Amino acid sequence: HGGQYYVHNLSIPEARAWWIRVITNKTLGDNVVGVFADNGLDEPPTWCAPDRAMALLRGQQALLDEIRAAGKFVIFNGIRYALTTNGEPRDDFTALDTLLPHASAGYCEPWLATPYRNTTTGKLNASYASHALIKMINVSKAQPTRGITFKAGPGPCVGYIAGQDLGCTWPFANGTTKPVPNGMNGTPQTAEERRAAAADLITFPLATFLCAAGPLWHLDYTWGYSVNYFVPNDNVTHSFPGEPKLESNAPDAWYPELLQAPGTPLGDCTYDSSTLTFRREWTGVSVALHMANETAVLKWK
Repeated sequence: HGGQYYVHNLSIPEARAWWIRVITNKTLGDNVVGVFADNGLDEPPTWCAPDRAMALLRGQQALLDEIRAAGKFVIFNGIRYALTTNGEPRDDFTALDTLLPHASAGYCEPWLATPYRNTTTGKLNASYASHALIKMINVSKAQPTRGITFKAGPGPCVGYIAGQDLGCTWPFANGTTKPVPNGMNGTPQTAEERRAAAADLITFPLATFLCAAGPLWHLDYTWGYSVNYFVPNDNVTHSFPGEPKLESNAPDAWYPELLQAPGTPLGDCTYDSSTLTFRREWTGVSVALHMANETAVLKWK
């Protein structure tokens, strides 16, 4: 408000205790299985003094610990890229180190979005993307008891997160259409076009997930945040009961790839730095991911 930030000072034990009382009280607490902690701090904020900033981060870490100690599941949002001061992606995904060890799970959104792409052509910066995926793979191995919801869809424009214009995360339809921040940039605009594109584009996002996935990971290929982005419905009208104007963006027959069983991993994901290629074997599928040209091959067994 008025250019000022108002936040709960979680460095104060009494403030954290209030949150714990809310989610464990007899009226509400018995019905609360878990908590979604949105918009978490993944590092000390820059809008206050360094000592205060570190106290806020430590307080948030303590609250996550205390929610789990109270017997509740807690998933935080989010594990995401940020930009460095010179405008390049900072692909270390800081929250994997600062928040995930204190939570039950984390939400990664959105994967391989605009800052990983050339601002003129939309082409993926394979070096940045490879470093980010390696970070996810390493954390998966180091923290196997933590879950991650991996938002891997190429997706439509998702707007602003943490004050950053994420623009459009779809691969661009052609190399001549100059991207417009937060615009569709020549990519599918109608629900019919998005249903077709969704079915066509799932292989690469699914392969990135399978390269990094741990035992408690889940794939999110929904792109958007409303029900019509991820729930198929009537094959003729594509509408939802009670929502005749809300048209589904999911393919009518769902995604055949998501009906396959990958099984269990037979080992870690391997990476060839000379070709920017990732490979991983599962009992049900062989995964090959080529970051340089944003392609992947899934061979189901």
